[in-house]
Amino acid sequence: MISEESVRVFLDQELDVDVATLTRDTTLFSSGIVDSFSLVALMSFIEDNGGIRVSPSEVNLENFDTIERIMAYLQSKL
Repeated sequence: MISEESVRVFLDQELDVDVATLTRDTTLFSSGIVDSFSLVALMSFIEDNGGIRVSPSEVNLENFDTIERIMAYLQSKL
């Protein structure tokens, strides 16, 4: 399982997001912090490190717009 800390490290180191200012419910995509190109990298990170397959129909703001939603999505895949 991917931890919240590993998601934060990925956002910081790979996507150059200032994670110090993020809360669990800060919107990432709808606020423009992360763009659609970064979404591809995030999906690869999740698939490679979480051992899951992200279906294109699951790639939406409801599942990926906040750290909290990302963690809930990952939990639902267990």
